[in-house]
Amino acid sequence: MYSVERWETFGGEFKVLSVDHWKEVAIDQEEVPLDPDWDTYEMADSIGKIIFVSARDSGKMVGYSIWAIVKPLHFKSTLYAQNDVIYMKPEYRGRHGLELIRESERFVKARGVKKILWGVMATRDWTKILERMGYRREDILMSKVVT
Repeated sequence: MYSVERWETFGGEFKVLSVDHWKEVAIDQEEVPLDPDWDTYEMADSIGKIIFVSARDSGKMVGYSIWAIVKPLHFKSTLYAQNDVIYMKPEYRGRHGLELIRESERFVKARGVKKILWGVMATRDWTKILERMGYRREDILMSKVVT
């Protein structure tokens, strides 16, 4: 059900499913429209700087987790995986959502990643799940729409 894919097989269904994801979770939708940089996703894949993890049921994408693979400016000898987005269709959440998290961790670790970073929305807080998996709070991200 879970696999790493290349943009060629991942992108089309991701483009469709990401609209549902955005409608469900995005705040400031009026001021910050969904406008993904598809070309950068594709380019990052071509140079090995991104991992696309898919969750599929009978071949149809039902969830995804996307990872930027980076060497931070302050820690260039340590490979990080920063989660860009994670989403599971509502009817697949629960056990399948937890499996997507675990499989994502396994896939990025296999790429040589030393540190994994998750962004968790304050309005959809699932840090308790991550804490039970051994993650700890490290940073707080604040946002503001400026006009």
